[in-house]
Amino acid sequence: MRTALRTGMLAGAVVAILALGTGCAVTPPGPGAPAAGAIPPAFEGRLAAVGTEPFWSIDLVPEGPDRGIHFSDFSAAVPREVRLDWVAPEVTGAGQRVVFRARDLTVTLTAAPCSDGMSDIRYPMQADVQRPGQAPLRGCGYQSWIHGVEAALPAIDACLLRRPGWLVSWAGADPARTGNTLVLLDRAGGGERRACTVDAAGAASMVGFAAETGEQPPGVGNPTLVRAPMAVPDHDAGEGWCRRLHPVRGRDGAEIGTGMVNHLC
Repeated sequence: MRTALRTGMLAGAVVAILALGTGCAVTPPGPGAPAAGAIPPAFEGRLAAVGTEPFWSIDLVPEGPDRGIHFSDFSAAVPREVRLDWVAPEVTGAGQRVVFRARDLTVTLTAAPCSDGMSDIRYPMQADVQRPGQAPLRGCGYQSWIHGVEAALPAIDACLLRRPGWLVSWAGADPARTGNTLVLLDRAGGGERRACTVDAAGAASMVGFAAETGEQPPGVGNPTLVRAPMAVPDHDAGEGWCRRLHPVRGRDGAEIGTGMVNHLC
């Protein structure tokens, strides 16, 4: 599982619970509540969840060639990944919870602070997984960093000028420097990770990882981005592991790069 954490195979998903009709008058949603059927921004795009003791992970992928719910059970005698068909989400809890109901798997993600009990990573969601005839699984969830990649592109490109040909394993708000963007870069082929912070003026600086950057954000390496026009590196994901590749495009359809996710074969 530690390998899975490092490679970004912390994945996540959610399950739909149907609201029960009571026959009573419906109270209008309060200020800030999402419209019926609308997905709150914190739950848009790719979602993921991970649990420890027993170790498991889920990827919830709403679009692309790997669309579906990917559940990995690392505690099984033979660790494996099961891919389930995508099911549309439903929002409950005044927009603070999303749920999906897939075949033989029900997962609920709730917006609330969460700890995996084994690291200092602070997750923004609590995860609950229900499987028929089996004990429930508890863990933590998060929104994949790739959802906000367009906003981070200027910082990503500024950092790649300092490390040409490296891969992007995470980009987002710098937890240690207010107003800055943090970009985590991996050397192609593995073996080295560096952090780069970019200020509001676009100036990039290489910094230490992770002591100088504060706590590690959730979802590092899920996915790893190969920035276009760089070709996808031709290297093995490791024994027992395979790679899923998916195109990453902007809202205008322009190519941003290729996302890579390591998963159990």
